[in-house]
Amino acid sequence: MGTWMRDKCCNKGFIRSLLLCAGFALAGGALFAAPARVYMFYGETCVHCAQEEQWLAGLVRANPDVEVHSYEVYYNPRNADMFRDFTAAYESEETGVPTTFVGNHMIVGFSDALLREISKAIDAERLAPTLDPLDRYHFYKSTGNALPLDNRLAAPLLAGNVGTLAVTMGVLDGLNPCAFFILLFLLSVLVRAGNRWKMAFIGALFVLVSGAMYFLFMAAWLNAFAVVASLRWATICAGIIALAIGAINAKDGLFFRRGISLGVSEANQTRLVGQMRKLVSRTSLLSIAGATIVLAGMASLYQIVCTVGVPLAFVRILTTRSLALMYYYGYLGLYCLAYIVPLAVVAVISSVAFSAQKMSDKLGKQLKLFSGVMMLSMGVIFLFAPAAIAYPIRLVQVLAGDVAITALVTLLMRKAQHRSDRRSDKPGKRIVKTSETPAIGFQNVNLNAFDESRKK
Repeated sequence: MGTWMRDKCCNKGFIRSLLLCAGFALAGGALFAAPARVYMFYGETCVHCAQEEQWLAGLVRANPDVEVHSYEVYYNPRNADMFRDFTAAYESEETGVPTTFVGNHMIVGFSDALLREISKAIDAERLAPTLDPLDRYHFYKSTGNALPLDNRLAAPLLAGNVGTLAVTMGVLDGLNPCAFFILLFLLSVLVRAGNRWKMAFIGALFVLVSGAMYFLFMAAWLNAFAVVASLRWATICAGIIALAIGAINAKDGLFFRRGISLGVSEANQTRLVGQMRKLVSRTSLLSIAGATIVLAGMASLYQIVCTVGVPLAFVRILTTRSLALMYYYGYLGLYCLAYIVPLAVVAVISSVAFSAQKMSDKLGKQLKLFSGVMMLSMGVIFLFAPAAIAYPIRLVQVLAGDVAITALVTLLMRKAQHRSDRRSDKPGKRIVKTSETPAIGFQNVNLNAFDESRKK
């Protein structure tokens, strides 16, 4: 037990990174409390505007979860232009002031009847938030298109389109090659240890901790986006990152190790192997659990650069909605549960069959290609069609198209390789290729070394 504690404490970089992500993820919760936001456009000399301003001031004093943003339009040309775009985003025109925007509601004028209408809209927004009017305005400014006013964005997790998108993107993200090669190598090591139940316990805990670490990463990004003032520029930045990472991963799927590549470095592979050696030598349940948690944490940190584009894209999509705090983290949790499904399936099958092997070069490259195609499509949408973010089902259709594109490209590459092999083969002699570079890693690790370490 003492040895395990010393080993764990030696991973200072891992501990610092974990605490940083956890702190940023949890500390930002207040930023996503999703108050009911009221946007009011008024004129300096308008009597009804002054009456509504006075009423709204009292409402804010009595309800801290209500925010009011006021814009004078008679003497401020910039606010007047903003007013025109606000009304266009609601598929209407400016007809006079005061004009109040709450959620999906645009209310012109102020009277006792309209006061009750505004109050009703605010109460509905506090219970079930919809798209923030300012976000709707930004979408219109960046695309010239108005979003549908019936787009309720606070649907239950599994009933809404956002939930469908979370499950779809999470499962597809779980197919990333970096996560697979680490898990498969770990299972291969555990098979040689000769203990089925130990293998099942470590595999299950490794997958669960990987999902929890992913949740912390995504929660940190969620709260980072909360402090970004401009929705449009945040979306552009996310699109550029997705395009860059997608291009590199797609290149790896087609022409591996030609130029820059993303993955777990050889130095980090060595560290992971060292941690696996320690894990195999543990005997007590507590020390095994502790060593597994450290290993899963290290693996999550090392592989994040390989898969950052997809979860970052989902977080950006999520932050275009004005939701209650529980929905933000609920969707993140749903995504992370879906993310670990492919890993869990591999762990279960390996434990039941009590066998595992390292990922093949061919599968690794195919997963790299798919990851690249998926991130490229997200980057293109963010940069050139940001209004599509408001339609999760369309994004699911895009992801289905990514699967088809990857399958088609893989098929064409296989046929091209087959034709090349036929041209290079001599009659009566088959050329066996032995110099193909492994697609992912751990190619230089001898599993027999684990047997020797365990015997010692």
